Amino acid sequence: MKPLIESLESRQLLSASLSLVTQDASVLHANQQSLQADLSSLTKASDDAVKQLSADQHKKKGTGPHGASVIKKLSADEIGGLRKVHNDVIALLTATISGSNKIIADIKQILKSSTPALQTKLTNDIAALKTKTTALQTTLSTDITTVETAVSNDLNGLAGFPALSTDANKAKTTFTTGLNTVMTDLTSLTTTITKIATDASA
Repeated sequence: MKPLIESLESRQLLSASLSLVTQDASVLHANQQSLQADLSSLTKASDDAVKQLSADQHKKKGTGPHGASVIKKLSADEIGGLRKVHNDVIALLTATISGSNKIIADIKQILKSSTPALQTKLTNDIAALKTKTTALQTTLSTDITTVETAVSNDLNGLAGFPALSTDANKAKTTFTTGLNTVMTDLTSLTTTITKIATDASA
């Protein structure tokens, strides 16, 4: 009788876990949409700011060759840096969605017919989700810091030119605000990833 009761309790716990992880997957989808939308907005706003500074430099001619070279560097840092961040985000989202789908499939299979091998697979897939996403989050954080530092330094340099100071400071505010929004989205995503792993292990 005791093994039967334990088996029923185990199935109830797994059913509860499946329900929670399925809910988490819906939150993950919302995280994905917000992150991609805010990153796209940041990229567009940054591109527009660089174009405005370039137009200022051509019209006002008050920066000389050095100002033009800094704008060129800003463009390269912004485009290259945000492209890296975008690729990092895609990699993180892909790994998270794939990992959560595997976990859901594992739980469903165990509910149909539990075996030690399936239990081990679930444990391994939960561990893999944690490991992969942690590594990708580290890469993403590093690339965000790199682009933030490079672009801020470029804009600080351009703000030293009277002809460009207004738009350079405006661009810095726009970039910082947009990047902070993306970071908030990433925090939400990280929370969801942690919850998926926790709920699946319940």
